[in-house]
Amino acid sequence: MHYPILREAKDIRLLRILAGKSDEPIATALCTATLDAPGVPPTYDALSYVWGSTLDKKPIQCNCDVIDVTPNLYMALLRLRRETEHHVLWIDQLCINQEDPGERSQQVSMMGEIYSKAERVLVWLGSHDDETALVWNLLYEVAKLRDFEAHETYHLALAEQAFPTTAYATRPQSTDQNAEPQAKARTSRRLPQLPPGSAPQWEAVKRFFNRAWFSRMWTFQEVVMSHECTVYCGTYSMQWLDLSDACKAISIASFDIFLDQAQGPVGTIQVQRLRLREGKRSSLRALLEANRNRESSEPKDMVYGLRAVIDKQVAVSMEVDYQERLGDTYARAARVCIKQDMCLTVLGSVEYRRTEESRREMPSWVPDWRSRTSVEVDLSMRRLDGSKFYDASNSELPYIVDDTDPKKLILRGFVVAKLTKFSEVRRWLDFGIYRMGHRRFPKKRFEIQEWKEMYSNAAKKIQFPASSLKQHQQADRITASVWERTISDSLSNDETVEMAYRRTITADLLPRPSSTRLTEKEDKEGFPAYTAWQYAGFPSPAPIEVLQEHDIYVTKVMSNREFFIAEDGPDSYMGVVMGVPTNGDCVCILLGGDTPFVLRPKENGEWHFLAEAYVHGIMDGEAMERTKHGGFQYQNFVLS
Repeated sequence: MHYPILREAKDIRLLRILAGKSDEPIATALCTATLDAPGVPPTYDALSYVWGSTLDKKPIQCNCDVIDVTPNLYMALLRLRRETEHHVLWIDQLCINQEDPGERSQQVSMMGEIYSKAERVLVWLGSHDDETALVWNLLYEVAKLRDFEAHETYHLALAEQAFPTTAYATRPQSTDQNAEPQAKARTSRRLPQLPPGSAPQWEAVKRFFNRAWFSRMWTFQEVVMSHECTVYCGTYSMQWLDLSDACKAISIASFDIFLDQAQGPVGTIQVQRLRLREGKRSSLRALLEANRNRESSEPKDMVYGLRAVIDKQVAVSMEVDYQERLGDTYARAARVCIKQDMCLTVLGSVEYRRTEESRREMPSWVPDWRSRTSVEVDLSMRRLDGSKFYDASNSELPYIVDDTDPKKLILRGFVVAKLTKFSEVRRWLDFGIYRMGHRRFPKKRFEIQEWKEMYSNAAKKIQFPASSLKQHQQADRITASVWERTISDSLSNDETVEMAYRRTITADLLPRPSSTRLTEKEDKEGFPAYTAWQYAGFPSPAPIEVLQEHDIYVTKVMSNREFFIAEDGPDSYMGVVMGVPTNGDCVCILLGGDTPFVLRPKENGEWHFLAEAYVHGIMDGEAMERTKHGGFQYQNFVLS
């Protein structure tokens, strides 16, 4: 195919779809335009779509050539062609010479500008099917619920706790006496008639959100940068804001119990779209983490697909280079994250290396953004306002030693203890949480007994922080209830040990008396059963809902993590870490880290990064105090 030459730095190609009827062959023409041309800028729409299968390509005419395009693009061209006038579009598959790596890198670096300067971004989800009409109508009805959002504390609800027996779910009337009269008037209008959560219509909506467009990496940036956006599915279309409102209403109305994938990608896009309009840009690390479940046929695009959305100065550090090795690209991104965030939070995104390819290509300290996260609870997560849950390095900034090898990261810190004992955490609160009232004990009781003895013996030497010692006087009611109800033989007479153990396997992120780890709002929203029990005065025995809530959270925290004991002379620590730890692995504090980390020494003096860790007693800067009195000794860690 002959491509018109791009002569200027800001030159792009545009595709003109020539006017034609639906039964006529598709004819197009490529031309060039300059994005920053003085005077009248080019007028065009930009297409957001997925290439789809490369099999059974379809022919179209382009200038004097006949070229093949993917079936999904062919159907989009048919849908967007007009009968009486030409339609000018920017489409990556045709406007970029995909066989020229240099041009590809240069044009991809401009994609944010291309989409932001388009008159409209047109989202093509694919051809419609037998369910599209039903889904479209239902989404429009759900979107109408935005008119009933009268007050920030007023939530949509499904009749009978999202499992209605009536034909349709309706929203309750507001009882808020402080709501504005106009807002109250809106809630008194007739509500949209929505099917109950168990209705088959919602399964059709669920399948709709499984379309490939919602999971692709580039589609995030393309819509975030848009000024106006229209969504097409075959012959059906709606404005992006209507789709976004529908997804938001689905989430508020608790339909996301069934449709958790709906609010995710659409909501993430809309949040960033609004932030951009307010002049706010999220950090590279936050965007990488938020979009980790997306997919890309080109692994480097997991990073490059976010360049337009991040700070412009940071984007300069992530120059597009498709000829660079993948490990170098991801390592460059990780360094940018550390410098931008001024902390080591990105190290918490390192996943358990499940493939030989990942272990070979990625330095141990670099997240492989092709892989989904290995844990359900990220210990390095921070609140939206930037505040953190832990402060193991006492808010020290990262101390990075320069090195010429881009795949090595040299950090300052110290070793706290060596790992000596390990045990995969079993479900010690072991009764069927989905079968109310039914209890069952582990089949292998000896495993639990061995596990209990392991940390009971070690706990005799554990150095508790002062904050914990003060709190052991509090009646740890949930721990007592759990042990009495699920383990027939006692563990220990020392309540502090039990409390420390429970705090360890929940990463101290469960509510408890006198704790300031979680805010009151986080307690209420994350643990409603415990909050209700607390308001009732902690009646005994603990309600089964509280125990279930506890068990579920233990399962989340311990997903792909192991319990361990680490020792340093007379001192002993209990903790949990992702992956497969071994004897000799070290608990380390690295300056700039919210949490401790587990590192593995290598024969050449360098260190293999394993994972972030929860280590009881040193999560809030306690270990840093011991560096001031001849205790722990600082050293440089070469991570490779």
